Amino acid sequence: SESQIWVKKDLLPAYEKGELREVFCVGTGALVVPVKALSFQQQTMVLQHSSSSSSSSSSSSSSSSSNSSSSSSSSSGRSFAEQIKEDILDIQMGHYPNHPFVVEC
Repeated sequence: SESQIWVKKDLLPAYEKGELREVFCVGTGALVVPVKALSFQQQTMVLQHSSSSSSSSSSSSSSSSSNSSSSSSSSSGRSFAEQIKEDILDIQMGHYPNHPFVVEC
């Protein structure tokens, strides 16, 4: 489900505790783009991702994931953003024909 995420209340404390795992943008044109760094009130939060691949496209909204787990990647070595991107592309390419997002035209 969606919820508001506040930089000062949510992201900064998670980053300072080492719990901010990744931030990424999601949009129709960009699909999923990892964020490398966030700046807020003269503080820059540099984020580490499990993969060096990224895109420079713009996007329409952003999401974040924070957890006390020490790693941002799954057992496959991919970040959560990479997993989402791959799943969306698989749906678009018809690899999941019975997925609820697929609608007959």
